[in-house]
Amino acid sequence: MFEKLLEEYQRYIHYLIQKYHLSYEKDEYFQKLSIKLWELNQQFDASKQNKQKYLMTKLNFYLIDELRKQIKYQERNVYDETLLMYQKIEDDASHLLIEHIKSQLTAKENDLLEKLILGYMIKEIAQEQQVSVSCIKQQKKRLKEKIEHIIK
Repeated sequence: MFEKLLEEYQRYIHYLIQKYHLSYEKDEYFQKLSIKLWELNQQFDASKQNKQKYLMTKLNFYLIDELRKQIKYQERNVYDETLLMYQKIEDDASHLLIEHIKSQLTAKENDLLEKLILGYMIKEIAQEQQVSVSCIKQQKKRLKEKIEHIIK
């Protein structure tokens, strides 16, 4: 029974994957959407709505929610290359270089670097400093460039 339903909606699932340009994890998203299709089919009440419209809408919004979760996860847990470089320097006990880098940074840049290393989210830093998220992103970009210039 479900195999027939999956066959019927397979093209739509591929359409959604293409619509949101998910070529990098196509198989994973296809699997997630297939499972969600099964769940939605179990929950569907024919007396209340049109099945095709219901399934297509719910699958689309489910995929959007999954993409939002992934973005939040990346913002929270992924260090950029500069922070990893900084941690590697620290692990190598190159304290002189670390002190040199810190001496080249302003107090504001040192504070931002500390917060990023401690795992603060950009949104949290922006709220604390009472500036926009894009402002912190720009400061982070400049900080990365400055550290890379100092290290080279």
